[in-house]
Amino acid sequence: MCSRASRSSSSANGSSRWRRRGSSGCCTPSEANDAQVKLAWRYHLVRGKPSKKKIISRKGGYHGATVMAGSLTGLEVTHRGFHMPLDFVLHAEAAE
Repeated sequence: MCSRASRSSSSANGSSRWRRRGSSGCCTPSEANDAQVKLAWRYHLVRGKPSKKKIISRKGGYHGATVMAGSLTGLEVTHRGFHMPLDFVLHAEAAE
């Protein structure tokens, strides 16, 4: 649990219940990137376009260490041995 979440877990009356109200509960940038991908997929699913799953990411960019964020990462060294990037992730050259 994030330190911020644990600090906010007790309310003014001393209750230790913590309710997630509109927050994703992400603690790391990698988890935040994963959540953004899920949000985009959910958006397209609700719009009736469940096949819209491709994501374009920059070559040379670092996005995190989870499987999804690692796939978004445009550094080949992070992909070796892990079957990454995932099939729906495309990489474009960075603008100069």
